Amino acid sequence: MSSARGPTARPSRQEARAHGPLGLGGTRGFSRAELDLYPTQPSVARVLVEAEQFPGGAWECACGLGDLSRILIAAGVDTLSTDIASRGYGRGGVDFLRTVKLRRPNVVTNPPFVHWKAFALHALRLGAAKVALLGRVLMLEDWDDRAEFFRRTRLSRVLVAGRGTEMRAHGSRDRGHKGVIAYAWYIWDRAARWAGGPIVHWPRAPISTSGRAFA
Repeated sequence: MSSARGPTARPSRQEARAHGPLGLGGTRGFSRAELDLYPTQPSVARVLVEAEQFPGGAWECACGLGDLSRILIAAGVDTLSTDIASRGYGRGGVDFLRTVKLRRPNVVTNPPFVHWKAFALHALRLGAAKVALLGRVLMLEDWDDRAEFFRRTRLSRVLVAGRGTEMRAHGSRDRGHKGVIAYAWYIWDRAARWAGGPIVHWPRAPISTSGRAFA
């Protein structure tokens, strides 16, 4: 096993917690990106815009360097881009979790993973018509009350974003740690009929909101 510093022994779970969640480098012994800046790969973003519509526009509230925002804009989505930090793209200095007004009907973002659940809850409390958050496919595993959280908030669907994607910290180089992770878009849609649980979708056609199973 190798890390940003070269070969290393696998750290314990306690050591890993100091570096970050599983799948983002924590178990490999290298530290997380500052403010969780892991730019969204274009292929992952395109899966979303090819399957979902965002009437009235989208608020990319953790826009980072604008990777996801640019894909949304290219797809014709009126996109407002903000971030807690000033990075030269969008409006900086906006802490999404402290906002009190919904700035676009839909919230679409690749949030800081350490605040993933908080972002989902805040977007829903603001009244977003649709919330689309990028997360690991492994988040579907039922631990840390996730299953109950998804049921309680009525998660509509999970849009798998390919077989595996490497999303390294901005500016980092591949040093052989093989950071390929399967990601998905977790989507809450107030217009969709609740089916008792989310529908997992491997995108081949536009999303239906009728409640029917997908092809």
